[in-house]
Amino acid sequence: MDTIKRLAAELERQCNRMGVNYAVFFSERPHSITGGATFTTEEIAILFETFSRKMPLDQVKFLRAVMDAIIQERSSWN
Repeated sequence: MDTIKRLAAELERQCNRMGVNYAVFFSERPHSITGGATFTTEEIAILFETFSRKMPLDQVKFLRAVMDAIIQERSSWN
């Protein structure tokens, strides 16, 4: 894990130097996005974009449907 942390830190330095937007997600222990990790809005957007580009379209549509359901539920809170 120490090697991964060093490499991630070097990637961060290089990306910052080049002005490149990046995201690295790793954990020393299993966790869920909702329970064990806090992501910025930008990190979540990058994560969704990465998923969307690599997953079959039907799975992307499923993720969209889940997000739409959550948005609709939250809209009713007000």
